[in-house]
Amino acid sequence: MKRSDLNHLRRLVAWVKCEIGQSPDELVKTMRNLAERGITTDDAGKARIVQAYDAARSVPKYVRDAVKALDRYARPPGAVVDEQAAPRRIQDAKEANG
Repeated sequence: MKRSDLNHLRRLVAWVKCEIGQSPDELVKTMRNLAERGITTDDAGKARIVQAYDAARSVPKYVRDAVKALDRYARPPGAVVDEQAAPRRIQDAKEANG
């Protein structure tokens, strides 16, 4: 596969991942983490969370598995995702609001 084709595949996979969003389990885990940190939302935000959960449930597992497999294929070898970045941003947001 040419480098340009691989870059197009990476962009496509990233777009699909944004469109399908988190899985229902990941969404629940995210909401619990936010609640533990004292981050709350208004009624409109709660409605959007319910909509996101319903949308997440509508994506078949085989589609999520296929996207995950394509992502592993398209990601450059040795790519590392920094897991510590997200909690720091949440903590920064809590400190700024709190």
